[in-house]
Amino acid sequence: MHTLHETRHSDHDPKAVDIRVLGPVEVMVRARAVTLGGPRASRVLALLAMNCNTVVPHDWIVDALWDDPPPTVRQQVHNVVHGLRRALDGADGSVNVVRTGVGYQLEAEGSVVDALRFQDHARKARRDVARGRPGAAVSHLRDALAQWRGPALAGLADGRLGRIAALLDDQRLAVGEQLAELALAGGEEFRVVGELARLVVEHPYHEALRAALIKALRREGRQAEALAVYEQGCRLLIDELGLEPSPVLRTARHQVLQPRLDEPGPNFLPRDLTEFTGRVSETGRLTALAARSETSAPGIVTITGMGGVGKTALAVHAAHRLAADYPAGQFYVDLKGFTASAEPLDPGQALELLLRDVGVPAADLPSGLHGRSALWRSLLAGKRALVLLDNAVGPAQVRPLIPGSPRALVMVTSRAGLTSLEGSVPLALDMMRDAEGVQLFSTIAGPADGLADKAAVAAVVELCEGLPLAIGIAAARLRDRPHWSVSDLLDQLRATGCPYPLVGGDNDVLATIALSFAALTPAQRYLLGALSRSPRRSVDVRAVAVLCDMSPEEAAGHLEDLFDAALLQACTRGHYRLHRLVREAARVLAPDESELEHPLRAPAA
Repeated sequence: MHTLHETRHSDHDPKAVDIRVLGPVEVMVRARAVTLGGPRASRVLALLAMNCNTVVPHDWIVDALWDDPPPTVRQQVHNVVHGLRRALDGADGSVNVVRTGVGYQLEAEGSVVDALRFQDHARKARRDVARGRPGAAVSHLRDALAQWRGPALAGLADGRLGRIAALLDDQRLAVGEQLAELALAGGEEFRVVGELARLVVEHPYHEALRAALIKALRREGRQAEALAVYEQGCRLLIDELGLEPSPVLRTARHQVLQPRLDEPGPNFLPRDLTEFTGRVSETGRLTALAARSETSAPGIVTITGMGGVGKTALAVHAAHRLAADYPAGQFYVDLKGFTASAEPLDPGQALELLLRDVGVPAADLPSGLHGRSALWRSLLAGKRALVLLDNAVGPAQVRPLIPGSPRALVMVTSRAGLTSLEGSVPLALDMMRDAEGVQLFSTIAGPADGLADKAAVAAVVELCEGLPLAIGIAAARLRDRPHWSVSDLLDQLRATGCPYPLVGGDNDVLATIALSFAALTPAQRYLLGALSRSPRRSVDVRAVAVLCDMSPEEAAGHLEDLFDAALLQACTRGHYRLHRLVREAARVLAPDESELEHPLRAPAA
């Protein structure tokens, strides 16, 4: 059976004959409906029209009219055709039903049948697309859909005609999907919404069309209506078919809830510190990543260092500077790797926070880590997004949170070594240089006559050994005591020693270092406690082996562990230095000799 015909004229004269099957079957002659004579006449006309200028076998007509043909079938078919001829008398001979040896044939131009006009426009649209003329294709697709008045062969779609109607409906849906794709690409959201809405009403279970309508509404800025279309589709699928929404429909919804690529994305970064100073070379290194060439993997930079060295402050400051280069969004999550009174977030919890930030409702969150990670990668696919993962406990916590897009930048801060995090660029953050420390102290302390004593300021910074947290607390102490001079502060620090005057509030040197201390093994605690009581600030492997009654190999391993935990500074190979504040904190945290028992020595019987 032929259903696609070339027509000599794509336009149809409304004053001539118009045979309509895309909806209730009817015939218009000079813009006036004519009486066909009942459903049998409508069935025969539909069958002849869909095979215009082609012989329709007698058996096909019988099959379309009866499940159990009567003995007088030939006479009854003749009567039906005779009635059609009378109905078409007003067509002035432009449309005729003729009898052949094996059946009947409708002789007419294909343009008189709405279904054939529809197929002709659809075919021309495909040609326009192939020739790179999307605007012309959209025009033909709209002309194709304009032929429809409802479901094809409405009320007659069973048996042979049912198969024809199903084919026509499938073609209509394909045209609707193609129109949506081309019209949205051309910025015609306003026009395509109405066209898609009509199709969705007639085909409520067709998820691709519903997804296209959601996309069109989103592009027009009608997010609430787009979500309502999604929710309505979900109810139909679940309540009436027992099916969950397909990935194409869920993806359309997620796109509504996240920013478009050409719109500014959300910024979840913590505020940048107004007193941030120094770290010029480190900031430059981080910001240079924004101009890197895109590869097949996202950019990952790890910022590691001792507690209080300013990893988060640097990462947040750099992220704010980079925000314009990552317009799809800047995301932040505190992984609580080293946080008092809080357990580290497991990756699934962290992904829940990130997915909620991009607009995924709790009800749509996958239950497992793998599903959440896959959804996170899907939503950021192809997007220039920045993800700041702060305070990580280790690589295993971070890996599931890394998007797959090569256009993304991931910044990770941690006290722990992250050398095993694949594809990462490490940035080990050291103590502030003297000039930077003085600048930070002066910025936080604010205008004060005492700051003119540059030697006293430098001495305070030196006593803090360049640790930004300690410098900040000392400067804030001076700022909050306007009756003090820098010399008064320096005298107190020298008299009591660090970190005792630098304890209290939520910025606490002792508490900060204690979090790293708590993560140590007994052997590492033993070694750090022993080093804190040694008169020597710088040590080497052999000296530590003697001091702690260990083999050089054991001492070397434990020293490297303390270095990875950011509690020792490496000078040269095999030589390490203990920061003043770590030394003082270790003495406070391990005051009893019982806590310094050798962890490798067997207990006494």
